[in-house]
Amino acid sequence: MPGRQSQYKQPLVPRDPHGMSYVRVAPGMRYFMTEDGAPFLVIGHNDAMPWPTLHHMHYEQDVPTTAAYIKMLVEHGVTALRIMLEYCQDQHWFFEDRRGRPLPQAVLYWDDLIGLCERHKLRLLVSFWDTFFMSRRWKHHPYGKPGSGFDGPGSFCTSPSAMEAQKRRISFFIDRWGNSPAIFAYDLLNEIHPYWGGSPQDQHRWIGEMARFVKGYEMERWGKRHLLTVSIFGSKPEAGYDELILRHPELDFASTHVYELGLVDNPENTVDCALVMQDAVRYAYSEMSDVRPYTDSESGPIHLFMDLKRQLDEPFEVEYYHNMSWAHLATGGAGSGMRWPFRNPHCLTPGMHSVQQGMARFVGGCGLDWLHFSPQPMGEALRVSRAGPLEPLPVIPFGCSDARQALIWLLRDKRAAQQGAEDAALSSCDLFIPDMQPGSYKIEFWETYAGSKLGETGLDAQAGADLQVHLPDFSTDLAIVVVPVTNRDGQLEK
Repeated sequence: MPGRQSQYKQPLVPRDPHGMSYVRVAPGMRYFMTEDGAPFLVIGHNDAMPWPTLHHMHYEQDVPTTAAYIKMLVEHGVTALRIMLEYCQDQHWFFEDRRGRPLPQAVLYWDDLIGLCERHKLRLLVSFWDTFFMSRRWKHHPYGKPGSGFDGPGSFCTSPSAMEAQKRRISFFIDRWGNSPAIFAYDLLNEIHPYWGGSPQDQHRWIGEMARFVKGYEMERWGKRHLLTVSIFGSKPEAGYDELILRHPELDFASTHVYELGLVDNPENTVDCALVMQDAVRYAYSEMSDVRPYTDSESGPIHLFMDLKRQLDEPFEVEYYHNMSWAHLATGGAGSGMRWPFRNPHCLTPGMHSVQQGMARFVGGCGLDWLHFSPQPMGEALRVSRAGPLEPLPVIPFGCSDARQALIWLLRDKRAAQQGAEDAALSSCDLFIPDMQPGSYKIEFWETYAGSKLGETGLDAQAGADLQVHLPDFSTDLAIVVVPVTNRDGQLEK
């Protein structure tokens, strides 16, 4: 970048984008892939510059500690972190000064962070604005100062001068880091909301203008571009926001924040939260006008942590996180979903990182063709029973299928289990999978916490009949993968 050395200090961590490639939407349009053809599922969580895991790099105080953290994440199968370009809880983490000039310490931080992510092959979902704290501390933010181009928060999506200031911020980011494959995607606006001005139609136009600007500027500057999304609080956008989040033609994938009163934000059990996540994925896919990936990009016990000043006990926390993550993946979400920590210290626990590692082992080891898998969530016809289809069991099936491949996750419903029996193994159970194309299939069975394969079998699906799979004994949960046995031409063997 011209003038780089005269304006900003050289970072400790040099940039090295070689060995990584950009992320694209896969041919099946439900998942992602790298440009070199490898499946890319979003396994990760939210992180932030001032949190315990990343604050060490402020003014390059302790870059090796941050490097060790990023290395640990990659070793646990994490593929992406979601992070804000600035964090507005206090003035120490702003990106610009009141004249709109990027701050040297912020630029240095991002130079080092991008360099570390390139070195360790970790990608970032970058949100350009921390709208949560920016809304609460507007008068302290540079945009709240005279001459910023903004006339209050309500001008954000409507004022031409505000949009020019936004474009200057984005242009700087693209000029300096926009050629990095460590960027997975951009969240153009974290939790878009009426607070930021205009009707949903006005904000639809804002998204269109900003998305076209980002695409055009990246293509002009670097000859390729990153993926785009916009997030919203809550799993079911309403009052016109479904059009912005789930169907906007300029966005590449959909993302919502799966918070639900009581069931997710202050949970009493580890089952209801999984059902909320299942419902969120189903809703997103039912409301899309085309086929695109979906991911939860924020979730967790927000009310418990922020209002009640408590956090979940570790064993409950790990199970809660595991169940929400697997409900997301098994219903058709493009990975684990992205948890907001809501803990003190504000980071995931070792047990939660083990959940990520187990999912990564499954994703990388199972037989699913993630590039061409294009599933829809499965409905009530997916069922589990013992001794034929007449005896229901305290098991909740989560699943998605495109009639050639299927992913099912069976969760023990501890709410319905008799006391003392919730951990007893279930035996002699059958899974009934509807609507598979006739032909031969390989069935894989997986334990999900460690991500270990338990075994496999072969079955033939008949026209007009459910595929009946006899299950191994299981005590907590079980994942089942159904993949076709094909001939040289890719046709199902019969």
